[in-house]
Amino acid sequence: GNCTAPATGEECNWSVYGRGSHPVNCVSWQQAVNFCEWARGRLPTEAEWEYAARGEGSAPRYPWGNATPTCDLTVMMSEAGVAGCDTGGTMEVCSKTAGNSSQGLCDMSGNINEWVQDYWHDSYEGAPNDGSAWLNPSSGDRVVRGGSCYDVEYFFLVGWDYGYYRLSVFNRVGFTSSEQNSGMGFRCAR
Repeated sequence: GNCTAPATGEECNWSVYGRGSHPVNCVSWQQAVNFCEWARGRLPTEAEWEYAARGEGSAPRYPWGNATPTCDLTVMMSEAGVAGCDTGGTMEVCSKTAGNSSQGLCDMSGNINEWVQDYWHDSYEGAPNDGSAWLNPSSGDRVVRGGSCYDVEYFFLVGWDYGYYRLSVFNRVGFTSSEQNSGMGFRCAR
């Protein structure tokens, strides 16, 4: 009763038969916060998320290293233009273990974008330098990290190189906190 249900629809995983092991998607920032609090956790800060994706702060381009993203490494838009490596959507959590970070964290890139605590800022100028969340808003938007398997416009309208950037450990995007789309989910931290 502490949490509201995610949105439903064609690409949303909530209550869809056969998607119980897929990441929850179609959740707003507040829904993610509420669930993490219920689970006695919290959303990670943007700095924590990137530190984990980079493998304790090292400098790879992707969680698995610098190799170009493929469907062997992450759940992404296929070269044929079909979401989820030709599955049409998300895939089971941790199904691409070859793409795990050096710490063994899965799905830090691809499958779904992940909400973090921080408000969106155009740059890191003035950001906290202790890993805490940047909570003074420059806008009402919140940050998501990690890339999504649904980023069609980035892969095909702008080009594959930019699409690969969306899967990098340093990619960040701002969305309104009420956004609930199929590429949006979260993970909790403690």
